[in-house]
Amino acid sequence: MKNILKKINRGVVLAAILLIGLVIFFIIDNAVFAQEKPMLKEWLEEFLEETAKINLLPEQYRVPGVEIPDDVIEAKTKETKDFVDKYFTEYLPRYVSHSRKQNILWLTDFMHEENRNMNNIIEDLSFTLVNITGIQKQATNAVKISFTVNASISSTASARFLNITQPEWGFSYTMTPFENEEEIQQINSEFSMNITLFKVNGKWKIAESQQWGGFNTGYHRSVVIG
Repeated sequence: MKNILKKINRGVVLAAILLIGLVIFFIIDNAVFAQEKPMLKEWLEEFLEETAKINLLPEQYRVPGVEIPDDVIEAKTKETKDFVDKYFTEYLPRYVSHSRKQNILWLTDFMHEENRNMNNIIEDLSFTLVNITGIQKQATNAVKISFTVNASISSTASARFLNITQPEWGFSYTMTPFENEEEIQQINSEFSMNITLFKVNGKWKIAESQQWGGFNTGYHRSVVIG
């Protein structure tokens, strides 16, 4: 009987130790996460800024009639590859046939070639963080950020640009709705978005995304490579 009681007591003690250890782990983990929240805001602002940059050719090539050399397009392709390697995981949802990395690289090449061939100009483009409505911890190395973005583009009517849009695919291209095809005009739009980040080798990267709203301009066309 004494041996049974000893075993029971030993089991209770071990369970208590494990429980205390688990509680301590969650306390420390939540404390670390609280310290990371300002860093996540900085990460998001940087991501939005660099998203706009991959759309833009060097300034001297953002004027009507200028010839754009092949090496300028090739440089943007390399820049885009560095961008997706920095900000996106290899995570692949079950209903998607290839990764966002592949989508973005394909679409960026297509966009710049199409704009060059059709004499379309993107003069300026920006994605500005309006506010963060929530940062929720999903797991030890996963977090969901909910936020609102203002997008602004100055371009010719048929210019194609990569926009943060479409659930799960992350990016598409959109045709802006101006009547004068050669005139550079500006449109603005505000939308809300969720992104899920995974921490990979100590770096936060995008695994999934979802958007509500977008360019509400009366005429909108987008293509998503799924």
